[in-house]
Amino acid sequence: GALVVVDLSTGRARRLLDGDPRTQPEKDVLVKADGQVLRRTDGRAVEFAADGIALSPDGATLYWQAIKGKTLYGVPTAALTDAALPAAQLSTRVMRVGDNGPADGLLIGRDGRLYVTAPEDDAVKVRDSVSAPLRTWVKDARLRWPDTMAEGPDGSVYVTSSRIQDMNWYKPASPAALPTTLFRIEGR
Repeated sequence: GALVVVDLSTGRARRLLDGDPRTQPEKDVLVKADGQVLRRTDGRAVEFAADGIALSPDGATLYWQAIKGKTLYGVPTAALTDAALPAAQLSTRVMRVGDNGPADGLLIGRDGRLYVTAPEDDAVKVRDSVSAPLRTWVKDARLRWPDTMAEGPDGSVYVTSSRIQDMNWYKPASPAALPTTLFRIEGR
């Protein structure tokens, strides 16, 4: 796991916090789906590193967490864009924000709320601010592995249900491709 920062003016990419424990799967976390530990057909539990990512509305802070993790982290974007900042110093700028439980998608809305997908619970959870307590916003059995989120122009939140736990990596009888559903969630 790592964070990849791309300079859009030059196209140059840098891999940051590569191997840092905060971008890796958390060893003490097991991701569950349908109440069972999600395992490959060979019995190994999943190992998902840093994946969920969100930018603060002012662009000053980048937040992320590993899917196989519970901890939300943040880092000032100024530290990420400073190519002269040594890796050891960048690591000291990372802040532990709080616990979410395993999550795939993150979104910070224009209203400052942090939306967090909760694949174990078929839910989307929310923090009224990044530092506020996490609470369930929407829970629905059709949200099988809620994944990527985006905010619409009217403030609605769109979330995909990618059904990762139903893939043939975990259920060999499943077809190679599964349908993905996009949901629109209104109201806050």
